[in-house]
Amino acid sequence: MMARTLCPTLLMVILLAVNGMNAVAQGQNSQKNYESAVQYLTEDGILTADEINTMADEKGPESVLRYAREHGWQSGGTGQKANKFEVNADAVASIVLDALTADPTAQEIKAVWESFPKEFKADRFELIGAPVYLAENVIGHNFSHYSEGLKIYGYLYKPNGDGPYPLIIMNHGGFGIGPLRPPKETSANVQAGDPRPFLVWCRDLAKEGYVVMASSYRGTRTDAGMSGGGQEGGRGEVTDVLNMLACAKTLSYVDKTRIGMVGTSHGGWITALAVQRTKDITAAIPFFPPGNLFFSEKAPLGGVRTRVQSLMKGEVLGPGAIGIVDKAVFLPLLQGKATLAETRAEMIARTIHLFAENTNAPLFIICGDNDELYPDSVLLYETLKKHGKETWFKSYPGEGHGLTYRGSPEAIDGSFKDTVEFFGKRLK
Repeated sequence: MMARTLCPTLLMVILLAVNGMNAVAQGQNSQKNYESAVQYLTEDGILTADEINTMADEKGPESVLRYAREHGWQSGGTGQKANKFEVNADAVASIVLDALTADPTAQEIKAVWESFPKEFKADRFELIGAPVYLAENVIGHNFSHYSEGLKIYGYLYKPNGDGPYPLIIMNHGGFGIGPLRPPKETSANVQAGDPRPFLVWCRDLAKEGYVVMASSYRGTRTDAGMSGGGQEGGRGEVTDVLNMLACAKTLSYVDKTRIGMVGTSHGGWITALAVQRTKDITAAIPFFPPGNLFFSEKAPLGGVRTRVQSLMKGEVLGPGAIGIVDKAVFLPLLQGKATLAETRAEMIARTIHLFAENTNAPLFIICGDNDELYPDSVLLYETLKKHGKETWFKSYPGEGHGLTYRGSPEAIDGSFKDTVEFFGKRLK
C-alpha cells in the first residue's frame, strides 16, 4: 500500500502552525527569563527599574540579560534560584559557627589593618571621548583609570572653567550605576520613590562649584565599559576609590587641599573606610553605611549566623547587595578554598568601627531611624566619639534605607541640603 503524501499547501499550513507554536513557547520562555533577570537585578539595588528600562530601550532586552548574567544570574529560573551554588561538604562540616562569628581579637584587628594597601597611585587616567553632558555651566565626562591592574570606569562632573575647584568624591550605593546622561530632575524636586538620583547629585554638586568624581568600582558595568575584577563589597572598592583620588589630584582644575567624600549605603561604607586609610580627605559624609554586617546578631536578614547557615546549604539568603557581599566573604571557605582565619580577616576588614581610631577626617553620619542599618550608624558614631574624633550624627525620623533616593521628598531634599551646607563650611 502506497503511503499517502500531504499536499504542499497542507504541509505548509502545518509547518507554519508548528513554527508558530514554537515561537510562542520561545517567546514565553524569553519573557520569563527577562522577568527573572529584572527581579534579580532590582531585588536589592544592583540596578533600579528605570536603569533597566533605559538599558533595554537603548541597547535591547538582551543587554539586560547579559548584564544580569555578568552579575551572577542564570537563565531558566527565578532570581532566587539563581543564587544557588555548589559547596564542599567536608569544608561545610568543618565550620564551627561560634569560632567564625566570635568577636575579633586585638591581634586579629591589628593584623588586618597592617594588610591594607598603604600607597595609592594615579595610573593611566583618561577622559573618554567628547563630553557627554554640557548644560547649566557643567561638563560631564566618562573616564577610566587603573586600580591594582584593573581598568575601572567612572564619571566626572565639573564647572565649565579652569578652577581650581574643591573636589568631592561621590561613592554610589548598591552594585550598579546608571549611565551619565542629562538628568530629568533636580535634587530640589525629586519625588518620593524616584530611583537613586545619584547622578543628579553629582550634577547639582558641580553646579555648586565642585569637581565631582564617581567610581563605578570593580566588577560593575557602565555605559563606557565594564570595570575589571569582581564585586567584593567594602574591600577592593575602597582601593579603587583611593586610587581614583590619586588620579584626581593630578588634574589642574582640582584643588588638592580641599577634598570631600560622600557615599550612600555601599558608598557610605566605602567612605567611612576610605577616610581611615588616607589623610587627603578634608571632610566626609557616610549616609546609612552597612558597617557591622558580620559581628552582630542584629545584622540584616536574621544576623550573620542565619546567613551563613543558608550559605552552608548552598543558598544565598538575599540575592541583592547582602548576597553579593556574603558570597565574596564566605564562598571561598564553603568551597574549601580559604581557612576560617582567612575568612575572619575578610569579615574584620569590612567592619568600620573596628578601625574607627584611624579616622583622619571629620564625619557627618546621616541615617533614617527606620533603617535596618540604623544601629550600624549609631555604633560608628559612638565609637568615633569614644576615640575623640570629630563627628556629628543626624537621624531622619521614620525614614528607611535609601532616604536620599527613595525617601520622602523632605528627606531627599533635606539630605542634599545637609551635604551642601556641610561641605560649604569645610571646603570653601
